[in-house]
Amino acid sequence: REAGAALFARHWEAARRAALAITAQPAAADDVAQAAFVRAFAALDRFDADRPFAPWLHRIVVNGALDHLRAERRLVPMADPPEPPAREGPGDA
Repeated sequence: REAGAALFARHWEAARRAALAITAQPAAADDVAQAAFVRAFAALDRFDADRPFAPWLHRIVVNGALDHLRAERRLVPMADPPEPPAREGPGDA
């Protein structure tokens, strides 16, 4: 528990900044960074302890932020698509 708290304290600001750079929304950045820590802690058994933690967490944050943007894009109602340009046939010119 203490190790988790230490990792959180050490890496929270960088994780939030990365999420904010991608989402451009402070509330979303907080959610994405927090979810990234949850995912990282749940996957610690797959983490290679011979490698640095920060880049691994950063990748989790980036993936989470991109997923957030994709989900947000699916939820935003799109305006009516523009009409395709009329094609001129051989006798129309």
